[in-house]
Amino acid sequence: MHNSRKEMLKKIFSIIRELHPVSRKAIAEEAGVSLMSVCNSVDTLDKLGLIHESISDSVKAGRPLALLSPAGGEFLILDMTKSNFEILLFSMSGKTVSKYLYMPRQSDDFFTSVEKFRDKLIAFIGNKVKFPLIGAGIIVPGRYDRVTDTVIGDRSGNFDMVKLGAMLFDVIPCQYVEVEEDLTMGALRFMHSRKLDGSTLYIKCTDPCGAVLISNGKLHRGTNAGLPGLGFDPITADKEFVNRYFDNISLFSVADMVARSLAAYMTLVTPDVVVIEHDPLFSDMVLKVKITELLRSNYLSPFTTIPELYTLKREGSDASSGLSKIIIGKYLDLRLSEI
Repeated sequence: MHNSRKEMLKKIFSIIRELHPVSRKAIAEEAGVSLMSVCNSVDTLDKLGLIHESISDSVKAGRPLALLSPAGGEFLILDMTKSNFEILLFSMSGKTVSKYLYMPRQSDDFFTSVEKFRDKLIAFIGNKVKFPLIGAGIIVPGRYDRVTDTVIGDRSGNFDMVKLGAMLFDVIPCQYVEVEEDLTMGALRFMHSRKLDGSTLYIKCTDPCGAVLISNGKLHRGTNAGLPGLGFDPITADKEFVNRYFDNISLFSVADMVARSLAAYMTLVTPDVVVIEHDPLFSDMVLKVKITELLRSNYLSPFTTIPELYTLKREGSDASSGLSKIIIGKYLDLRLSEI
């Protein structure tokens, strides 16, 4: 198929996904192409089973209006980067159909957590999936080595024992599974898991917010700082405080959240480095000055040594949103290759 023809089909399908149910005329206006071109593309998409047509019952007089929508396929996204593992089921249009949260036990390592999560995933697919799965995506907490089929992460969590293909891919009934790497956490874990001494506190002031301590080459969570596990714990159990933070994000609220978290962790260990991920709205230098000021005035003794602060501006959008586009795009390429 010629590239221009392929791009036209993708464009028409994307408009149908976003605006459905939508008429051919409305698609032509949105795409800026002729009605004839839209009709030809719609015929092709229909033959491939990617869309379906319905008749509007709102037209009282004249010719009934034919409306187009995506076909009934679904896809899965598994997010394994947070304290709770999440299963998300989406329709072809990108709307959430169903979701499930699995809470790993704090005493379970990564391998055990994934084993138990697999059983929940099998049950979820059997009970919730109503249409053929067009694909799936897994967001993993680190770098995924496709040769060894393992996640490269903290050595204390038995990451190297987890074979994603055998443990998860094989139970998902679809043609392919896409892996998305959480490189923010993964890069930190990979880098610091090889250090014999020193510690880094990573504080994430984006949604979800939380903190993780990497000390003596091991990843720790929570105020106990000795529990094996995955991801990070909430910065504070004060849900009202967190809600206020997200309702009105300000320099002060970000700095106060970081200062609270850092002070809590420093009752257990003084990190050598503190890495702060924050919204790009704020200046790095001003944020660091404000955090230091709050630590001195509200949370720490004036004589306490404050570790070196580094900032990391948040980049990109929600991982599951980006992965959804990749899954839809690959499925569309696969089907268009049949022409």
